[in-house]
Amino acid sequence: MASSAMKGRAWTRKEDEALCKAYRWISEDSVRGISQTSEGVWTRVSKKYLEFYEDTIPPNTRNHESCSSRWKKHLHPSLNK
Repeated sequence: MASSAMKGRAWTRKEDEALCKAYRWISEDSVRGISQTSEGVWTRVSKKYLEFYEDTIPPNTRNHESCSSRWKKHLHPSLNK
């Protein structure tokens, strides 16, 4: 679960861009391909997201649940249809 400092904080454009880059990076992984669990994918996406977004002050602490939620509900909601 997100820390209390992060809970409810709006995502910035820079964060959205980092999340999109991370999702693309992980989704194009030819080694693991489609043989990943949903939780495994989002754990990897959140780690890659933090790499892309590492130079922030204060440090960004979005976890796999918040990354998954942001992607599914705001950035690419058509996946749930």
